[in-house]
Amino acid sequence: MGSFISDAETVRYGQHFLKIICLACPTTAVNFMCITVFQAIGKKVQPLFQSLLRKGSLDIVFMLLLNKSMGVSGVAWATPFADWIAFVISAVLIVPDLKRLNR
Repeated sequence: MGSFISDAETVRYGQHFLKIICLACPTTAVNFMCITVFQAIGKKVQPLFQSLLRKGSLDIVFMLLLNKSMGVSGVAWATPFADWIAFVISAVLIVPDLKRLNR
């Protein structure tokens, strides 16, 4: 952060936010894998739904709600929350197709 911004308080905020957002990395990777699998097997609705769910709706809703309840840190927490919920939904959607593909 300090390489790009010289203000100490802004750097602290950036470091804090980056640590929070990194919590979403494992679920983001699985969500992208699920989207890619659906696209590879010719599904159209599921990957669109997953993409819109994650960044188009859940993330925005959590940003608004968590900003009100937690302040500016809540905006950063919105990403892991949205990704974890999208992860659960992705798992529910992908399991039947994976079972069918393994037959």
